[in-house]
Amino acid sequence: MKTKIIMTGLLLGWVLQVYPQMMFEASGKSARVLVHKYTELNENSPETRWQTVHADASGVVPENRKFAAPIKEIDPLFTRVDIKSNQNAVIAVPGGYRIRIGKNDLVDQYGNMVEGGYTLYFRDLTTPAALALSGVTMKYDSGGVAGNFQTAGMFELYAEKDGQALKVRRGQKIDIELPTPNTESGFNLYTFNEAKGEWQYVEPLQPLPSARPAVDSMTVYSDAWRFWGTWTFVKDSLSFDDRWERPDYARAIFLGKYDSSAVQKEQYSKMHIPYFRIKRLSDKSNRTAVLFQLPVLSKDADIAFFYKTFPELSSARNIVWKYVGPLDKTGFSKLYVSKKKYNDIRLEFDRESGLFTVTLKTSKGKVDFSAVPYRGKFTESEKAQLQNMQFNKRYNKSLNKVRAKFDKKNKGFIFSMLADNRNLIYSKMAPEELAMTWEAWTDYASKVRAYMARRYMIDRSVQVTRSVSITGFGLVNCDKIDRMNEPVNVLARFVTPDGQEVKNATVMIIDGGDNSCLSVGLSNGSCTAVVEKFSPTVFAVAVGYADLYIVNASDISAMANSSSRRGVFTLQKVETDATEAINNALKI
Repeated sequence: MKTKIIMTGLLLGWVLQVYPQMMFEASGKSARVLVHKYTELNENSPETRWQTVHADASGVVPENRKFAAPIKEIDPLFTRVDIKSNQNAVIAVPGGYRIRIGKNDLVDQYGNMVEGGYTLYFRDLTTPAALALSGVTMKYDSGGVAGNFQTAGMFELYAEKDGQALKVRRGQKIDIELPTPNTESGFNLYTFNEAKGEWQYVEPLQPLPSARPAVDSMTVYSDAWRFWGTWTFVKDSLSFDDRWERPDYARAIFLGKYDSSAVQKEQYSKMHIPYFRIKRLSDKSNRTAVLFQLPVLSKDADIAFFYKTFPELSSARNIVWKYVGPLDKTGFSKLYVSKKKYNDIRLEFDRESGLFTVTLKTSKGKVDFSAVPYRGKFTESEKAQLQNMQFNKRYNKSLNKVRAKFDKKNKGFIFSMLADNRNLIYSKMAPEELAMTWEAWTDYASKVRAYMARRYMIDRSVQVTRSVSITGFGLVNCDKIDRMNEPVNVLARFVTPDGQEVKNATVMIIDGGDNSCLSVGLSNGSCTAVVEKFSPTVFAVAVGYADLYIVNASDISAMANSSSRRGVFTLQKVETDATEAINNALKI
């Protein structure tokens, strides 16, 4: 008897080891063990055929839905899996999902068992980009109070055979293992009611056990470190002179927030950035002299706006300059005049030589040369030298005033914001943190931020999954109500890269921190939205059901943390992959 028991135990142990995808059922009083082997299927399995298709090509995805992709051409695609035989299978689909379908789980519309092969249609809608581009509604209504969800996993799954939709057999469930971007508790399982156009609650999801290895540990008392770590993203703290040194600034305006093609083509007027050119002049009495004038504005330029931006150039607007250097008229024109646009300038006077160094800035860098105000045959007279020194004095006085005013305003904003954020940080601190000095706490907060960054990298390398069971096909979501820590109301208007104000569009408010997306329309050209103050948020703007534009998270953050909480944004047109563009825009 003892030998039989040992042999039976060894046999069961061998079965469990060799067939990890088996299910065991107890049947009645006899406790009979039924072993069902599940075959692993993926893109390389000979029993399957894989394709990527649009929803329209499936024949089973519902038509006339209560939601629609803002731009049909970039609606996330479905993966079509043709399975050649009906068997117990675990299908590994894109996104890290694993779908377990038993041999007897599927039936046709009349309840008949499926014989032979069948086809699955699947797409993962978990990422912020997929949420936005699919147009899936993330709204909920609880007692007449509207809000939006954040997701920990969303997908669509359908099955068909010979063009006819299949169902899950009554009493059966299909088990799905899905990767989750959020391991917090409080999430529920919902399915989308296509007829009503709303989410229907199914059941709560079980909390996940921690699956992350702890390479190190640190006591984190509160979330206060997050607010200390994000305030520097809100406002550009570079000084006036720092911006002059960097090619990605036009005067004091950061060019990185504009469409890259518009910047490369120097389409300053479309970006509402003041610029100027050089105009070459001539003097019949001195035909060899290389003469020019600056600043020269375009015919449609806002002159008042230009000289408000460059007040130091007001005293230079009527000066004719003489180039001093090795170039002739043709060489000077080719190098500095023809098809050249400048977004900033500096003039430096050398008393010893009596010459000015003219430094001109473009989006590609700086160029400089020597010149002197031209006064005909009196150009080098003592009186001319005195006039040049007086002009230099007026120029520098005006430039210094602009510099001081800009730096004071920018520094004041930064300090004011830092003070506001310090008060906010104190309100978030735990008692243990409040006992620290500010210097000690900032040192602690920097260590916490580094620790959290290490944990984030671990999260990226370790896939954490949830398991759900569904009794029918369709759109499925692991959701909970998105409760913001610091919600703020903002008002935004939009301008296309060519300078046209956007009047009608769909604006997708994509929160990368909470993994949520809410779509709203424009009202009189304005978008009113509620955003999380310290969470990376992107506006994706669909214009005319054909063109997609982006507003970066850094620009939204600046607006959300400004005093007015209003902004007019020059949109960046998405010319490449829309998902990649949204992911890049979410990076602050």
